[in-house]
Amino acid sequence: IGFIVVYVSAQNWALFSLSPNFGDVMIDIKDISGYTLLSVLPNEECECVEDLMKSDHVQLSWNSNRRDVLPAGSYIEYNGEKYSLLEPYSPTQKDEAEFTYQPKFQSKIMIWGKTPFFMYTYADNTITNREPDWSLTDNPASFMSVVVDAIKNETGDIWTYSVGGSLPASASLSFQSTDIFSALNQIANAFETEWWVDKVNK
Repeated sequence: IGFIVVYVSAQNWALFSLSPNFGDVMIDIKDISGYTLLSVLPNEECECVEDLMKSDHVQLSWNSNRRDVLPAGSYIEYNGEKYSLLEPYSPTQKDEAEFTYQPKFQSKIMIWGKTPFFMYTYADNTITNREPDWSLTDNPASFMSVVVDAIKNETGDIWTYSVGGSLPASASLSFQSTDIFSALNQIANAFETEWWVDKVNK
């Protein structure tokens, strides 16, 4: 079960190098089935980026004399989390004999940027309609209820949420064929607040 927090709060998100944490340990890049495609030794150009309401990814960096395309769904594991490629990755050619790789492996929450955000109609606990264009005037908890519902229905993941008590009582929002990540930002902006995932208490 994951935990989404919606509060008025200034979070300190860090950009930092991976290599001191990994030392000389190789990172395995696996395909969607779990087969190891290749192993990479982190260098000083590798980084982990957590930018509030914008990005959450691990970027690796290495050079090779081979040009390998990493398929979408390829993933690494870092600090107990799974980071995946959302699209196929091709390296750039550095010179005639070498290619440069700098793929960005996205955290689970960034997959929400590829996941549609619907309002659902149910009958006997079964979804009978997914509406991509809809409007609502309500409190922040009601909007977050729709968010966690969408995450569950579209990804199978179970999330809960916490909403700050000092937020505005209500807001009017319209959604038009958007994704879950963008919808979260839209909701946060409407209530003049921020959202983030609690990775400690998830």
